[in-house]
Amino acid sequence: MVEEGIFFVLVGPSGAGKNTLMQRVKERLPDLSQVPTMTTRDKRENEQEGREHRFVSAERFQKAIKQNELIEYQQVHLSDMYGTPRDVVDQAIALGTDLIADIEFLGAEKLHLAYPRHTVLIFVTPSNLRILADRIVGRADITPKELSGRLDRARFEMTFAPQCHYLIINDDRELAAQELRHIITTER
Repeated sequence: MVEEGIFFVLVGPSGAGKNTLMQRVKERLPDLSQVPTMTTRDKRENEQEGREHRFVSAERFQKAIKQNELIEYQQVHLSDMYGTPRDVVDQAIALGTDLIADIEFLGAEKLHLAYPRHTVLIFVTPSNLRILADRIVGRADITPKELSGRLDRARFEMTFAPQCHYLIINDDRELAAQELRHIITTER
């Protein structure tokens, strides 16, 4: 009998370093698969279709919702939609493949409700909002109004941290990556 897979869900505010940690851990744990979430946002320069995301039109995203193809979906930052494809998660769990993804906190809660025995929620955040603001400004050209909105959202997202199984303070990327790797190996 094949042991069922585990879904490691990284949760936290924009700029917390979730994707950086995920990439560092995947380098050390090549049997850990990233879930390509579905999104309507534009592809970034370092991204590849089907690896980090499935980039789709708003119309295709709405069709996925109507056809129950997504376990969860959320609107994040302006008009960008994100969702977790049901087929990817179901297949990985059945085959014993461990997954990792960066999921918005309301979506993470729905994932945990749908797969309570298979989902490990890990909240990632820097130790303070100043660090978060510096990271957000450093990676994107955003207006002060957009920054203020993201920081307000971050404060709201922080209320989800106590519902997670683990908390990683990501001020030092290498230490945070080690901690995430330790969590994964312990859960396995």
